[in-house]
Amino acid sequence: MAKQSMKKSAPSTFVLEKEFDKHMIRNGRVFLKDAKKFAEFPELLGMQQKGFQDFVDYYLTKLFEEINPIHDIGGDKLVLLIDDIKVGEPIEDIDTCKKKEMTYGGIISGRIKLSDNANAGKVLFNKRANIGILPLMTSRGSYIINGVERVVISQLVRSYGIFFSFDKKEFTYSFKLIPEKGPWLQVIIEKSGNIVARVNKSRKFTIVSLLRVFGYETDESIRELFKDCFDPEENDFDYIEFALKKDTTHDAESAALHIYGKIRPGEIIDADSAIDYIKSQFLTQERIFVGKVARRKINAKLGLNKSMNDESANIYDADDLVASLRYLMNIANEKRGYYADDIDHLSNRRIRSMGEILYSHLSPVMRKFTKSIKGKLSILNTEEQIKLTDLVNFKIIDNSIKSFFATSQLSQFLDQINPLAEIEHKRRLTSL
Repeated sequence: MAKQSMKKSAPSTFVLEKEFDKHMIRNGRVFLKDAKKFAEFPELLGMQQKGFQDFVDYYLTKLFEEINPIHDIGGDKLVLLIDDIKVGEPIEDIDTCKKKEMTYGGIISGRIKLSDNANAGKVLFNKRANIGILPLMTSRGSYIINGVERVVISQLVRSYGIFFSFDKKEFTYSFKLIPEKGPWLQVIIEKSGNIVARVNKSRKFTIVSLLRVFGYETDESIRELFKDCFDPEENDFDYIEFALKKDTTHDAESAALHIYGKIRPGEIIDADSAIDYIKSQFLTQERIFVGKVARRKINAKLGLNKSMNDESANIYDADDLVASLRYLMNIANEKRGYYADDIDHLSNRRIRSMGEILYSHLSPVMRKFTKSIKGKLSILNTEEQIKLTDLVNFKIIDNSIKSFFATSQLSQFLDQINPLAEIEHKRRLTSL
C-alpha cells in the first residue's frame, strides 16, 4: 500500500514543481513573492581595460598609417610601407616575469615592403619584422615591468572644441580652439577693445591680418562680414572698426608676413610661402585635425550645420573663424543668449585613457623614426642585397615604449596595501 501511495503522489509533486517553476525556489522551499532583482556588478576596471585594447586595436595601427608611405628625400624613387601591425601572445607568463624580473609583454610585428618607383614599382624587400615589445595588461588591470607591478593613471584634461571665457582680472574676453591634433588658436578682445590672436604660445597679432590671409583682403569685405553684428541703438561697441584702425597691414601678403614674423620670429621668408604656411596651419589635415568631438561642439556652440564626416569637418576655415568672432563680440557686448563657458565644468572635460596617452607619447617619436628612414633610403644601394637594418631602426620605437612604462609620471608602482587600495589606485584620475 505504501508503495502504491508513493507512486500516486509522484505525479502530484511533479505537477507542483511545474506549477511554481517561475517562482523563487531556495533550499527546497517555494516562495510565492517575486525575487528581488539587482543590477549586475559593474566591471570596476572596464575603462582601464578598454583604454589598453583601444591602443592595440586602433592607436597602434594609426601611428603607422600616419607615416605611410615613406619616400626617400628626393621623393621620386624608393617607397617604404609598414603595415599589417600585430601584437603577439605573451612571451612568458606573469609568475615567470615576476620571478625573473622580466616584462610581461608581447612582440609587435609588422610587414615592411620596399618598392622602387623608378623601376615600375618593383618590390625590393617584403618581409615581416619585429618592431618591439609592448607590455600587456594583466587580467587585474596592471602591467609587469621588469618584474614589478605597475599601473598607468588616466588623465582628466580639457575636451576638444571651442571655449569662450571672460577674465575678471584682466577684463578680457577670449575664445580658444582646441583641435584633436594641430595648433591651438586663441583670440582675445583686450581691455582697450582691440582684437588680437595667437597660435599656440606665439606673440600676439591682430585678428584683421588673419582675416586678410583667409581671403578677406580689403577693409570693406571685412566690414561686410560683421555689418549686422553691432546695433547702434543698443550702444554696441564696434570692435571690428577699432581693430581695422589698429591694423597695419593692407593685403594678404603683408598680413601673412606680419603673422609669420610673430609665429616664427627671426626667420626670413617670401610672401607666398608665408601665406601657404599660415593657411596650412588651419586648412590642411596634415597640420590640423579638428575631429568629430570638436566639430560637434563647434557646430552646437556657433549654430553651424557642417557635416562631421567629410574633410571640411576637420579643418578650421574662414566660416568657422567669422562665426567664432561674431559670438565672441556678442558676449563682449552682453547680448542676450550668448554666454562664456565654465572650463572647469565636467561637460568641458574628458578622460584620456592609457591608449591615447601612449599614442601621444609615441607620436613625436614616429616623426624622428620617419626622418631616419628617409635618410637611409636616400643612401641605399639597391644593387646589393638589402637587409632590414638598411631600411629601418625600430629601436627608436622600442626604447620609447620602455621609457614610457618605466619613467613616465603616469606610470606608477601599484599600491598593494590592500585590495581596495589597489582598485582605487588603478581607477585614479590625475589632472597633470
